[in-house]
Amino acid sequence: MQSNFYKIVWDVWILILLLFVSMIVPFRLAFTDSEDLGWLIYYTVTDCFFFIDIILTFFTSITDSQKVYEIVDKRVIARSYLTGWFWVDVISILPLDLILMQNDQ
Repeated sequence: MQSNFYKIVWDVWILILLLFVSMIVPFRLAFTDSEDLGWLIYYTVTDCFFFIDIILTFFTSITDSQKVYEIVDKRVIARSYLTGWFWVDVISILPLDLILMQNDQ
């Protein structure tokens, strides 16, 4: 029960970060000309949390296709994640803003 509580707290934290980023980033892209250091630090810290979430996903059980059994085999979990949302998650944490800023200089 205790680990389930921590997983729920973690998922809520990630949800809050996602909601904040999904509202702030478009606003800042539309209405600001440059990024100050504070926002770059915030984006980096947020990406670190998302990276930790990617790692934790490899250790989170999944259900079978009929949603009857809980699968705890790490190889099956990893294979399922790598053929699913893993690549979307990895692309989403790439620091594209820092890469694009290097090209501008």
